[in-house]
Amino acid sequence: MVIRNSKIVSTALGAALIASMLATGGTVAAQGKSGEVSIQSATQQYKAVTVIIDGKVQQFPQSAVVKDGSTLVPLRGIFEALGAKVLWNEASHSVTATKGDTVIKLTVDQRTAYINDRAIELSAQAQTLNGSTMVPLRFVSEALGADVKWNGDTYTATITSKGGSGQANQGSGQVVFGIKVKYGKHHYGSKNQAEYDEVMAVLEQEVTSRLKTVKVGGDRYAEYYESYWDGDRASNYERNTIESMGLTSAEKNFKTLVDLGLEKEKIMDLMKLSIVGVDLIGTSKVIDDGSPNSLADLLIRGVRDCDPEAYLYSAIFDMYGYNTAVIAGDNHASAFVQINGEWVAPMNGTFAKSDVAYLLSQPGFYFLSPPTFGGTIK
Repeated sequence: MVIRNSKIVSTALGAALIASMLATGGTVAAQGKSGEVSIQSATQQYKAVTVIIDGKVQQFPQSAVVKDGSTLVPLRGIFEALGAKVLWNEASHSVTATKGDTVIKLTVDQRTAYINDRAIELSAQAQTLNGSTMVPLRFVSEALGADVKWNGDTYTATITSKGGSGQANQGSGQVVFGIKVKYGKHHYGSKNQAEYDEVMAVLEQEVTSRLKTVKVGGDRYAEYYESYWDGDRASNYERNTIESMGLTSAEKNFKTLVDLGLEKEKIMDLMKLSIVGVDLIGTSKVIDDGSPNSLADLLIRGVRDCDPEAYLYSAIFDMYGYNTAVIAGDNHASAFVQINGEWVAPMNGTFAKSDVAYLLSQPGFYFLSPPTFGGTIK
């Protein structure tokens, strides 16, 4: 997926393998006998849950979990994403959330909540997990009228705000070539609404599922990618040792994002998204005649060329709220992602610096898919 111009894209090195997940909120990842990834605290073990609100995958300090058969979600993160104001009373260990004329009140360790003074019995009591107030997923629908869907196969909760468009998906819902799309004007080459909807459903399931098993650096180098953040470097070891090779790989693959001034957590999250793209591309067959030209070709029909690959990366990063674009020309297409104000190209599990403005100034190059958030590239 590299446009072959040294002034546009630098060489990206190293692909990573998929294996396990890094958990958040002071927890550690644990691998069960069935291969399912769970979150383990000091005393209890829970299954992590992915939350998608209005098409965007959410990142909370404490992830949603399945505990004792109930799906619990972080109240503040969910309610604020849906436009509610949340206040915590330390003295009473109670929460008050307001949105418009709706006032929601509940107390930790109790199973009764109140919506405009109307008592609601919770399926599980409100409780605290790693400092976050957790409530049953169903309560989100009862409290704020959001549509909530649960996928038990992928442990994914999909929440659509009342009216079909919330803060997390601002600017969506545009109609492009008769297709109502989720992100900007990006239809990813879909031929009609039915194909677009099918593609987005498959993408959502595949990405959220695969992210739960991503290991940056793969089984071979993961520990050296981690030790890189502790200050270890390849120069501390003899050449061609596993330590030297692993740390060299980490330094090269992190370089673009480190140069952009990003912190470790953000870099690791971005790397995982790029790796998921590599993994999904690997499930399809190359047909290098230009006929595969949509994301549906890659995800549904299992064939690809450069256009479907570019659409895939664009769609993955669109899901996580990034500004993306696809540029075509010289019989090739590539995806670009804007990070910290700079455009970079995701490829081979990492990122390459890109001079997108220069590229667009060249004869024959154009937006196959314009920036998600509109505007021009300078």
